[in-house]
Amino acid sequence: MHAPVSISPNMRVLDVVDQNYIYATVLRFFGVDFYRHPENTLGQICQEKGIDYQKLLKHFRTAPFQNLLETSFVEDYPIDIVLEFLKDSHQQFIWHQLPYIADLIANIDPIHFDHPELAKDLKFVFPLFAEDFIRHIYEEEATSFAFIHRLFRAVERWDFHPGRLFFDLKCNSIKDFAAEHLEEDDEMSGIRELTNNYHICSSTSTYTKVIYSELKKFEADLQIHAHLENNVLLKKGDELETKAWEILDRLAYHN
Repeated sequence: MHAPVSISPNMRVLDVVDQNYIYATVLRFFGVDFYRHPENTLGQICQEKGIDYQKLLKHFRTAPFQNLLETSFVEDYPIDIVLEFLKDSHQQFIWHQLPYIADLIANIDPIHFDHPELAKDLKFVFPLFAEDFIRHIYEEEATSFAFIHRLFRAVERWDFHPGRLFFDLKCNSIKDFAAEHLEEDDEMSGIRELTNNYHICSSTSTYTKVIYSELKKFEADLQIHAHLENNVLLKKGDELETKAWEILDRLAYHN
């Protein structure tokens, strides 16, 4: 696999990003915000920032394929591993994807957008969405994730107090968590509507293209994440809940 032949040290940063929006993420990894240096050439940026040009090209070459990783393997893992996988995804959302998108939206001047007024709306709406989304993640980990972890310890490791497990089961329900989760699945509907489904055409500016593409990718990642939560984690959690009740029934019978 060779470096993209259309990229050279004499290309402007803006033209490089126009080739593929993912290159903006690569530049960010190397400490370069493309919108702050649109007219600089790659060669100038590498010299100013002390970046190894060949290493940068290597990242340009591999970046488009880094999101093709299959997640179906998670379905075969024990539930404690599934929990850790989903928590890691949460951290990726909170500490990497959301801050990157928020930074783009906050710092790119509306005049660089195809629709400056829409850009102003996005600057207002996205921080509210991000704040609510992060709050939801922490609530989810403190409630359903924590409950499922307690069920795992009780069923798989026999680590529980019968009385506490009984009240835990009476106060929590996987079916309730599943119903709540389904209601919250389409979290980006407002932003999707605002951006006309992240619509991009041949005349779309590079700035708009990068932001819309990142938003679209983030939503796609959320859909995969929601699938794993709904169809893997909660399904396994429901099985654990049934087994936990069976354990308590057996203990009650023997007493």
